Amino acid sequence: MKKRIRVLLAAVLLTACSGQAPENTGAQQSGEHDGKGTQLRRLTEQNSSGFYDLEIDPASHYQTLCYTDFAAATKTVVCNLPDCAHDTPDCNGKYLLSTAYDQIYATDDYVLVVETQNFGSTDPPSYPRIVVSDPDGGNRRELYGSPETPVFGEGSIYFGGAFFTDGNDLFFVQCEIHETGEYHPGATVDENGKTVGEPIIKTAWTLIRMDLKTGEIRRELPLFDMNELDETESYSVFGCSEDKLVFAHRTWKLDDQQGSMWDAINFIAVSVGDGTKETLLSSRNNGDNQTVSGVEDFIRLSTMAFENAKSVVGYKRDQSVWLINPVSKQSERLLSPTDLGARDIGIYSETKTHFIITAYADTGERYYALNKATREFSELSMAWFYTETLDSRPILPIYETETEFFVISSTYRATVNTLGTGGVPIQVHQDQFAYAMIAKEDYFKNLPNYRFVQNGPGVTNIS
Repeated sequence: MKKRIRVLLAAVLLTACSGQAPENTGAQQSGEHDGKGTQLRRLTEQNSSGFYDLEIDPASHYQTLCYTDFAAATKTVVCNLPDCAHDTPDCNGKYLLSTAYDQIYATDDYVLVVETQNFGSTDPPSYPRIVVSDPDGGNRRELYGSPETPVFGEGSIYFGGAFFTDGNDLFFVQCEIHETGEYHPGATVDENGKTVGEPIIKTAWTLIRMDLKTGEIRRELPLFDMNELDETESYSVFGCSEDKLVFAHRTWKLDDQQGSMWDAINFIAVSVGDGTKETLLSSRNNGDNQTVSGVEDFIRLSTMAFENAKSVVGYKRDQSVWLINPVSKQSERLLSPTDLGARDIGIYSETKTHFIITAYADTGERYYALNKATREFSELSMAWFYTETLDSRPILPIYETETEFFVISSTYRATVNTLGTGGVPIQVHQDQFAYAMIAKEDYFKNLPNYRFVQNGPGVTNIS
């Protein structure tokens, strides 16, 4: 069973489908859709009053969209159908169970669920798509996707892992797989003359700009071609700055003795208006002589986004941690391992007022809260015991309001109805997470004064 523990990062959608998916024409409208003056904002699964998540329905091949309301400390199924028991596919909150983690993005007006492919069912058909609904699950419809899209191989697509909005339009990256006709070393030819082996593929990254209300494609802007040839490379969406998306481009080089080792990290800003690209920062690995272009004395960069993607984390030779503005190249020291009596440190996550720091020492890991304004730090000592792995886990913020954090407070043993061999219903015992709200003041003082989240009908807490 898949389990997800969500992490609060810096900055860091729904199916009774009706109508045809919009045709991808590649056409661009001029004027108000040229990207000039656009102010982008990264979407997450959180809106102003709570957050959405997908739970596994262990008794079927479906998952359930749920909403946690921070103020009420309740978790309910996102369904506006009267008298719905939330236990059949007709429920507005049911989605096909995917082989990969589906993504959820929310505003106060919409919920977007980005589906990949379904798990064990082709009825309804399986294909990548974006589904939208009202916040209560009503008016649910397919916004983007086509059942003609292959699930695997040539022409298959996936989405690039982050969605943005300017308040009216949706911006996202679509990645399309193409086979080059070449194969990796080790390929053979069978008796029928057919090549047997792993094909070398190319991934085309394209920025899609779409009207959030109608699904109309405003623009398709080619971004990158990612090749599997001489070296391995990857792109990830780092964040946004005004009318630009910022990508982290990472490459690896192959070494006969050491295997695959990282070669470079490049932060590339792309204008959503005309596609203009600018490399903001680059980090190169030259063995012992690791360098970062544009800023002195740094040896490597992190690809995690902080402070609403305005900061890149950089490390110096003494392992001190710094924040670097990728545009201005200004840097600011946070702290070093010696400040915490550790051999190494890193930024685990952040809240509005604090960075959560992981300190690694011979005695194990410790966690600290570093105040962004004062640079004072305090140890975070609260923990919960995970019986599945028989170890303690730190209690860390997952979401936040102005006054409280949403956290995992403990686990509990539950009896779950699921499907056994041959689809026979069985009962199993399983650990599940208990979630709670805690006042920020209590959290930083390590005082476990929780408001426990209460589950409504149909909520399983399995994710």
